[in-house]
Amino acid sequence: MGKSGRPTLLQQQKIVKDLKKYFLKSYSVETTAHITGYNTKTVYKYFRIWSEELRKRDDTSFQDIMKI
Repeated sequence: MGKSGRPTLLQQQKIVKDLKKYFLKSYSVETTAHITGYNTKTVYKYFRIWSEELRKRDDTSFQDIMKI
C-alpha cells in the first residue's frame, strides 16, 4: 500500500519542476496527470495556482495600458 498524505518540501519542489513544463506547453490537467503519474487533483491544484498568477499579471498589464 502506498504512502499518502502531504508531500515533503523536497517532494513538492519536484512536483512543481515536473508539472511546470506541461503547464507552460498548455497541456491539459488530465494529459499531464497521465504522463507524469501524479493524481489529477494534484495537477489541478498547481495549474490553478499558476493560472491565477498569470491572470493577475495580465490584469495588471491591461490596467497599466489603459492608463495611457
